[in-house]
Amino acid sequence: MCPLQLGSADGIPNAIGVGGEGEGDERVIKGGSVVPRNTLALWGRGSPIFKTFFWDGKVDFANGKSKSQFGSELPSDDPLIVTIHLPVVEIREMLAEDKFVGSQKKEKVTAAEKIYAAVVDRLKNDHKTETIDLAGLRQKSVGELGYIDVAISIKEFFKRKFAVKPHKFNEFVFNNKTLKKGELEGAALFYGKGKCGLCHSGPLFSDLNFYTIPFRQLGSGKNGFGVDYGRFNVTHNPSDLYKFRTPPLLNVSKTAPYGHSGSIGTPKEAIFLHFDPLRRLETASLSSHDRIELFKRIASSSQALHSIATLDEEEVENLAHFLKTLDF
Repeated sequence: MCPLQLGSADGIPNAIGVGGEGEGDERVIKGGSVVPRNTLALWGRGSPIFKTFFWDGKVDFANGKSKSQFGSELPSDDPLIVTIHLPVVEIREMLAEDKFVGSQKKEKVTAAEKIYAAVVDRLKNDHKTETIDLAGLRQKSVGELGYIDVAISIKEFFKRKFAVKPHKFNEFVFNNKTLKKGELEGAALFYGKGKCGLCHSGPLFSDLNFYTIPFRQLGSGKNGFGVDYGRFNVTHNPSDLYKFRTPPLLNVSKTAPYGHSGSIGTPKEAIFLHFDPLRRLETASLSSHDRIELFKRIASSSQALHSIATLDEEEVENLAHFLKTLDF
């Protein structure tokens, strides 16, 4: 991963996990296990208002509630620290399914704890200097270090490295700086006719809520065979089928590709597909299965589609100009 060059993500549609080498396209070329969702950027993740993590919200501390795969056995009351615990025990993402891991494939927190202990043991053996430094910072002996200490250090790194910084639109709002004509018209569309600000709201430009936008599915999908049920995989509520969390828009022009499966190449295309999901679609090239899945996604997004205005090419261009003012 190259945080600056690739916007803190990896620049490829579906992430490459275990066995991945290099940066960006290199990770695809050199092989590795495919993780069937687009890598999320890290900007603002250390913010105290960021309480819902992952595309499907499998860590959700919003509204005063604490929901995650840990159930009541939370490793921390901090949602980011809980979040940092999960990729480490995700097979294919950061965990190779060897004999040891296979023996721990149980829906129990105690099984995950054995994995965490093994990870810390490896760190102590392979990165002795770093673990000594970490122990000093945590005011513990090396032998007392646990994965929670590693997670806390990662959180602090996120908070500093990927903190939200002043951007051009911020300077316009609070410091009377000027915007170019296209940027200003894009801002008016964002908060007006386009209604983008209804979901992309607040300082993170996301309400961290869940909606169905019928972006095309790329890759196998979380549920396999080109299907990703999104939020439903967490809640098992039929009303959550195909819903994904509103992505924050900070540094958005630097974090392509877009969508939960990375199927969208540019901000302009993402804007168009919010109100015109059949744009450039060649139905004859789709299998019957893919057409039906697309129909289901469009049907489940009907309420959102009804509320989104139709924009012309110039308006979409101006919206894209505005989005660039959120870069820093």
